[in-house]
Amino acid sequence: MNKAFNNIRRQRSVWILFLTLSVWLICLAVGSFLSQHKPLWNDEIYSQTRVIEILSYQDLILAKQKEGNNAPFFYLIQKALCDLSQYRFPITWQGEWVLSEPGSQHLLRIPSNIFMSCAIALIFYFFSRFYSLAMGAYALFLTLSSPIIWAYWVEARPYTLWIFLTVVQSLLFLRITFEEKTARKAFQLLVLTHLLLSLTSIMSMAQIILISILIWIHGERRIKFYLWLTLIPSLICLDYYFRAPIVRYDVLNIPSLVSAHISLRDLFFLAGYLLLMAFCKFYREDLYRSILEDKKYQTIRLYLFFMIWMLLSTLFFILVIKMRATTEWGELPSRTFIYLTPIGIMTMSILSFNLVNIFRHNRWMLINVGIILGGLLLLRSLKTLEDLLSWNIYY
Repeated sequence: MNKAFNNIRRQRSVWILFLTLSVWLICLAVGSFLSQHKPLWNDEIYSQTRVIEILSYQDLILAKQKEGNNAPFFYLIQKALCDLSQYRFPITWQGEWVLSEPGSQHLLRIPSNIFMSCAIALIFYFFSRFYSLAMGAYALFLTLSSPIIWAYWVEARPYTLWIFLTVVQSLLFLRITFEEKTARKAFQLLVLTHLLLSLTSIMSMAQIILISILIWIHGERRIKFYLWLTLIPSLICLDYYFRAPIVRYDVLNIPSLVSAHISLRDLFFLAGYLLLMAFCKFYREDLYRSILEDKKYQTIRLYLFFMIWMLLSTLFFILVIKMRATTEWGELPSRTFIYLTPIGIMTMSILSFNLVNIFRHNRWMLINVGIILGGLLLLRSLKTLEDLLSWNIYY
């Protein structure tokens, strides 16, 4: 019996790996197509011609680049790619906002395409492997219904690298808090992820500290681990922050800076989930006890706290920027907080699973939950299509 069960598990794992590889390859093909249909724009060209092609590897590590985010990891990757391919930007840039150059569009965006494809495939794999294939498919479609994913899928800037590392951070955190057997290995990978995050964006300091606090709350009390998990990555972020040029934006619409990543519809869903938990606690103690008995609920609750505190820290950052606002650099772009997109996707996915799990023995409620989740996914997809058509970023 055990042998047959192990064979079934092994076959399921192989099947999930095959599907994940298929998702990854399809995403790479989609990204390659998008690269050819999206012209290079100002920030990409500036980074390539004024930073990557001019500065040495040492200069990049020492933050000599005049960028708002001067953490070097992305620039080092791009420079290595250009050196290996012996590439230099073929056009003399004279400040044009957009330029169509098919060869450069493809080559310069290869790393971004790989990072985004890996992020999407990892989300599908995680929910298929540790929840169900149906949840994996749901999380995949939820990811692909995000407008930010499509807007920054192929862009020779650090955004997809940041998204990828945030996804990895989130998945490792979920593994650490859910399954003790794999916690040590996942913890080591999380340390590496935090170091890479600190070298990717100076804004990653908040998510590094918050994840560390939640792991402490979960029960990891060995102080020496937090030297590499939290302290060193935070010091790296601070070092690059103080080396960065002073950049002051104008803040005109605070809600839009958040809703670009976590929509009002998602926040209503979150509020509805919290109200349901409160109702169960006070009026349906039997149902609430069954929720607490679910091994994954503690993990879900911790990640929910992470998402809420990241939202609050983002609002704090925005208010600080607003207090120092000038019109010198224009309006603060919503991509500054692009880490909210993968965090929102992960939160929506695990809360959706939890709702399905709560009502798994009540067919009528399960059907209603399925209709609500499917309807929200459809509305999200239609809104994303509308946004992409209005932005007109692909031709």
